[in-house]
Amino acid sequence: MLTGIIRRASGTDRRDPGVSQGLNYPGGYIEMTTLRFASSSPVSTENKPYSNTLWLIGGRICSALATAVVIGALARHLGPGSFGQLNFVLALMAIAAPLASLNLNGILVRELIKTPADSGALLGSALGLRVLGGAAAMVLLNGSALVLFPEDAALIGLASLALFFQPAAVVDSWFQRHLASKRSVIATTTVIYAGAAVRLLLVSAGAPLSVFVGMILVEAVLYAIGYFVAYRSYQRQSTRWRWDGVRARALLRASLPLAASGVVAVIGVRFDQVMVAVRLGEREAGHYLAASRFTEFALFAAFALITSLYPRLAESGSDHGPEPRLIQAMFDAVMLLGWSAAVFLAVAAKLLVDVILGPAYGPSAPLLIAQGWAALLIINSMIRWHVVQLVAPTYYNLISAGATVLIQYALISFCLQAFGAMGATLASAAGALGGGILLTLALPRTRQLFALQVKSLAAMVCWWRWREAWHLLRH
Repeated sequence: MLTGIIRRASGTDRRDPGVSQGLNYPGGYIEMTTLRFASSSPVSTENKPYSNTLWLIGGRICSALATAVVIGALARHLGPGSFGQLNFVLALMAIAAPLASLNLNGILVRELIKTPADSGALLGSALGLRVLGGAAAMVLLNGSALVLFPEDAALIGLASLALFFQPAAVVDSWFQRHLASKRSVIATTTVIYAGAAVRLLLVSAGAPLSVFVGMILVEAVLYAIGYFVAYRSYQRQSTRWRWDGVRARALLRASLPLAASGVVAVIGVRFDQVMVAVRLGEREAGHYLAASRFTEFALFAAFALITSLYPRLAESGSDHGPEPRLIQAMFDAVMLLGWSAAVFLAVAAKLLVDVILGPAYGPSAPLLIAQGWAALLIINSMIRWHVVQLVAPTYYNLISAGATVLIQYALISFCLQAFGAMGATLASAAGALGGGILLTLALPRTRQLFALQVKSLAAMVCWWRWREAWHLLRH
């Protein structure tokens, strides 16, 4: 069944040790139609997946505490209009991020596992490619802003300078290769707390919106410094970093389709936010985007868990991919986290909004509840995106991302007119359902995944499958 699909999808030539087939998106999208990890270089057992995940999620929780305080202070200081404008700039930056990174993270992790002797050439080549990607993303983002959003072009241009420093995140691939994400967590959390302290001082000083947009650039510089320090202090050093044209071309061939897929996928995730800002105005966008900031914590936690489970899942399957029971365990583990977040947001939404954002953001509470439930479909699609890389070609995810955006585009005007900001959440959920779940059944090489994917939606009540999910986390 599923093993047969994986075998047919791979078309594996065992004599080809190249890197032309694969990659993971920072939100993670990988085509791993050929998964051949060198037996002498398994994923590091320095940490187990659950330990790595705890560091990622724990770091996010600690960061969330600081971020929640800052969100509340900014929301009250700027008001719904300017706060919506700030989050609109952040949404556009998120859309540019996959192009800037070229979605190199996953393929780089895979190749670092397969060919540890070439780690320096891989990291150096990836760094150079991300510099080029960042420059291209800056040009496209600013050009689009001048044409489509001229009133926000100056703010977008200032924020886009942060893309110049994003190549430093290539270091995180080295830590992921060794399941040592705690080093990245420590570096990034330190920057977040420092940035939070500065923002609070700026709020008390009555700083304007442009200063807070400038903080995006300042933090990007600090992140780059943090990654450098974390890498230099790590006991597992790679070989000397250097540019390798052959490696760079192979990485680029693998990454370009996935970079395109990543951009389309992030547009799908952020499409509702952009359309609310464009169609409904800054004030209503402020309410919607304020709710989205809370929902993003749940999405990041799910992504952190997927990131930690994926190397083990990929390695376990050799040429034929992982067993269906392991894929089901990954779906179940992540969906249990998603259910927990959705229930928490449903119960605590009003309290979160009142305490953190203030009474002026009362309309954000029902939006937050709706987004929490819609996040279940989005998280399910995120898992499916990763697993498809083990069983099908890269363009399957591009098709999926494109279908998600088309469904949202087809529904968004009607939904916004009929339901206001709540309609954006309905369109987003419909896009995730159609492009991320139902399309799995329509595409020939992924049909066997559909049953696993749908079963995971009921993971909360299927307690007899929890043991397998926990086993995957532990081992």
